[in-house]
Amino acid sequence: MRDTFLWNLNDPVITPEMFAQTLVEDYSLLPTYHSVIVKSIQEQLSDFKAHMVDVDWKPPSSAIETTQSEDLKIEELDWIGVGR
Repeated sequence: MRDTFLWNLNDPVITPEMFAQTLVEDYSLLPTYHSVIVKSIQEQLSDFKAHMVDVDWKPPSSAIETTQSEDLKIEELDWIGVGR
């Protein structure tokens, strides 16, 4: 079985364990799948957290090149940041 869902990292109520229990019950899966689902969710969350960008982080000034053209100000960044 393959399923896709969006996980809210800021939700303190629903844990991977609770979600897995509901999934096992809803799909009438064997109870042994509970630990497999929990492990999979925890691994994916851990991997995601390892690649998160701190939203308060600012690029070094050398990474920003500013060009003035009449009333238009254009800022070019050397990189693209993906935040939460």
